[in-house]
Amino acid sequence: MAWALAGPAAAQTGAPVLLDNMDSGEATLTLENPGATIRLLRQSITHEPARFGSAAESIVLSAPPGEAAQVAYRLPPAPVIDDLMLTAWIRVNRPGARLAARVVLPHSKAPGSDQPQRLLVYGQDQAPADRWQRLTLTNLRPAVERQARVVRATQEGPGNAVEEHGAYVDALVVLCPGGQGATEVLVDQVAMFGVLRDSRTVGATAAGAAAGQRPAAKAPPLPPLPPVPLAPRVIQWQGEPFATLKQLGFDAAMVARLPSADELADARRAGLFLICPPPAMQSVEAIGPEYDIVLAWDFGVLRASIDEAADLEAWAGWLQRTDPQRERRTLIRPGRQVREASRLADALVLDRPTLGATQTLSGYSTWLLSQSRIARPGTPLWVLADSHYGGRAAAQLAAVRSSRPPVIPGAYSELFRWTASTFTSRPAAFCFRSEASLVGTDRGNRLRAATLELLNLRLQLVEPWLARCKQMSRASCTYDDVTAIVLQTERSHLVVPTQWYGPTHTQSISVEHPLAMQLRGVPETAEAYLLTGVSAQRLRTQRVAGGLRVTVEQLPGDALILLTEDGRAFTQVESHLRRHARRVVDLRLQIVELKRQQAVETLQLLPQPLVAGAEVQGALHRVAALTKAAQDAAAVGDWDAAYDAATEADALLDQLEEATVDQVAVAPAGVSPLPLRWAAAPDHVRLAAALARGAGAWQMLPGGEFEDLSELLRLGWRHLEQPLPGVTSAVRLSPDAPHRGGFCLELDAGPEQTANAPLTAPSVPVWVTSPPIALPPGSLLEITGMVRTSQPLLGPDEALLAFDTLGGEHLALRLQRAPTWQPLRMMRLTGGGGETRITLALDGFGRVQVDSLVYRITPLGSPAAAEPVRLEARNPPQTRR
Repeated sequence: MAWALAGPAAAQTGAPVLLDNMDSGEATLTLENPGATIRLLRQSITHEPARFGSAAESIVLSAPPGEAAQVAYRLPPAPVIDDLMLTAWIRVNRPGARLAARVVLPHSKAPGSDQPQRLLVYGQDQAPADRWQRLTLTNLRPAVERQARVVRATQEGPGNAVEEHGAYVDALVVLCPGGQGATEVLVDQVAMFGVLRDSRTVGATAAGAAAGQRPAAKAPPLPPLPPVPLAPRVIQWQGEPFATLKQLGFDAAMVARLPSADELADARRAGLFLICPPPAMQSVEAIGPEYDIVLAWDFGVLRASIDEAADLEAWAGWLQRTDPQRERRTLIRPGRQVREASRLADALVLDRPTLGATQTLSGYSTWLLSQSRIARPGTPLWVLADSHYGGRAAAQLAAVRSSRPPVIPGAYSELFRWTASTFTSRPAAFCFRSEASLVGTDRGNRLRAATLELLNLRLQLVEPWLARCKQMSRASCTYDDVTAIVLQTERSHLVVPTQWYGPTHTQSISVEHPLAMQLRGVPETAEAYLLTGVSAQRLRTQRVAGGLRVTVEQLPGDALILLTEDGRAFTQVESHLRRHARRVVDLRLQIVELKRQQAVETLQLLPQPLVAGAEVQGALHRVAALTKAAQDAAAVGDWDAAYDAATEADALLDQLEEATVDQVAVAPAGVSPLPLRWAAAPDHVRLAAALARGAGAWQMLPGGEFEDLSELLRLGWRHLEQPLPGVTSAVRLSPDAPHRGGFCLELDAGPEQTANAPLTAPSVPVWVTSPPIALPPGSLLEITGMVRTSQPLLGPDEALLAFDTLGGEHLALRLQRAPTWQPLRMMRLTGGGGETRITLALDGFGRVQVDSLVYRITPLGSPAAAEPVRLEARNPPQTRR
């Protein structure tokens, strides 16, 4: 096979990163679905009818009418990202041939098999008969999400087995329609675009590939390994150059497959560790030094299978015998099998959606602590958080647009608060979920890259305290919605205040209304400093009984407070801040400008009564003035003034976004199918217009009144129960004061009355699923009901999960304690249509009742038909100054 892999520069200028003119003289195509009706008759290399170069590959096969033969060309694993494009020139003696991509889902198992789940994603182009035609496959990521959703809809239970994360293409497939007589297929020039592979010489051109030439450049000697980070900052790899990720402040990249030798070398040259699956058992006699750049082996997601657990245990044992790097850890995502997973691997990767989810910050922090208690004592925890709205949240936005959704990154203040909420669990590493390449030139990815670099600089400052913390405590605060944890090392204390509801919802901290924190066990000789992004500012302290009182007159969203009586500790921190001050200010200004552009463009698309308000225009003028002040201060090296002005402008833009989008949203965050962000604001307007034109009629979900058990079973309701040691659970129809009728659905779980009963539920003990709801394409599904917690919940406040097939657990409603009947509501976009099921699960101990489930479906109409929504009667957005 004659091919070439070009470097990133070629990939970004439109050159193929893989090109095969089929001139090597070796057969590369395989028939993937041979059988009684589909047979390979002949395969050869032919020279006369070649489209490119000197040869093409010919396959002659027999297939009956109505069936299609699958002729595959194996590809090097290519991550499914937005920019991936596959092409091939084909010639078939009958019309209708198409291309498809075989997509591997490495974190999902095929039903009844230990092999990864595979999907065949079809292209739209069709080739005519007896003529060379170039066919193209694009937009693979949304197609994979759609097809995975279809597969997922056929499976029951809250933990479905289809996960798109880490999906990659391993083969290009020509679908050849059958018919009378033999089918002859000619394939020439297979190409792949958009996957950055900087492991080959950029000068390897298509012409060289056609001649069968491979680039032959002697690789320079590899540099020494970088220092092992104390608390690694990790990003999921989407084909970016490793050097770029290192420049953004990451210590490691999480790769979904075993990297090639060239990729291992490239990562080492960039000084970036890799995290990847280990080699298959018995595939090598010993793991060589080329893998020294691998920081940890990733076992992926643990499924609820005894056989898989046994296989993983054997795999881990083989690694212990084979891997010479004894300190290299193994990782696993435990799903709901935390205790078992902590026995199989050295560390757990705790994965729960943070952007687009309904879980509160305090609920997330409590959940992490509960997982650490369930795990084997001393098991290190790695946390995985979102860097942008992805997965099901992005799929919902794509459904309303019928196109590829934009990348919507989390705001810096938002990402920092989610990250800081994990500190109480002492995370050993911070991982960030990424489903799009960070080298993208669109505004969303540029904003995401700047935000992540700024966050990494902040985490780099916190890293020594997290890694060397001898004792952790809490400081008492004078504000109810602010708490502070104290990380103590030998020479200093680091205080991390957390504003649980965000700066826009916290009472303004000022000179007139300062925040006071009381810290126990801190020497009265210690000095206190507020650590901004660029400097350390001294704070007022007062000796009180048992400790020290620290007063803060302003509290940034990423506030850190240092207390120390050691001059060397202060000097090290201040030196770090001053060394990065220029870059921090530059990043702050980049973020402000990108957000301002997004705000101005979006406001032009929104109803004018909302946009023309004095508050909106005043906020934009204030942002412009603050930006100018920050730029002027940066020009003369006044980093403190520049940072303060840019930070204030950023916060004002966040407040303006929250206030404005809230005005056009049809439902609050969590209920709405779309994120409440600038990029989705016009889509919120479209949903509101559809509901205003005429919402569908409400109808009872089959069995949703919960009056007759036999009727529920007949209609298709299913009760799934997972036996857990020390846990009792039940699902019943309860006559205890239902919302309507004579009964309601009751889910109950609790610890057994034994000495060894668990304090928290190690997994979901009980759930029920509804019969399917048929969904037309291009519509809005609304589901409502009533919920009540008739018994106090133990553990997290958010014990009841309610979700459907479209949103999955990513968009699950996590319902809090409700001693009286409260409404349950969710909205979903149906996209291409199909069906969905509702799942009600008890994610903890307690007793929850549900009643009166109804739904309605509203057609959206075409985007062009959307009418503006009258908003004059709504209150104008209010922004804080």
